[in-house]
Amino acid sequence: MTPPTTDLDARVRAKRADRFGNSPTGKPPQPTSTTSKPKGDRWRTLNQFSDSIEPHLSLAERAVWQKMFRRARDGQCQTTARKLAAAMRINKATVSRALATLTRAGLVWVIWHARDKGRDSCYGIHPTPADCLSKLLLRTRRTPK
Repeated sequence: MTPPTTDLDARVRAKRADRFGNSPTGKPPQPTSTTSKPKGDRWRTLNQFSDSIEPHLSLAERAVWQKMFRRARDGQCQTTARKLAAAMRINKATVSRALATLTRAGLVWVIWHARDKGRDSCYGIHPTPADCLSKLLLRTRRTPK
């Protein structure tokens, strides 16, 4: 014999259903906001980078930008050069040089530097990398192919 259903059981079921995106009534959940971000912006940015910027960067600069882009949320990446170097298994000095080049080109900019150990720096990622091509070519003195 099962005990009668209490109000507490109904609330627990509703919470579980809500956590997994299900409705306790069996109806699909309704969207909460009509002003959601357009889908595909990250792919557009990645494609622009691959098509126009990537041929003008060294391997380390490509790897650093792509790792930061992958870790970025809302156009910001919170990390350190040491963490990037460990994730890519390259030297920290290489990452620092690549970050300097990317910063000069405008692909990445520093929002804040962490001066304390254990705290991450915050970098901004340019949403349209193709706009930085002229600055990259001017700063690095590389000719387009």
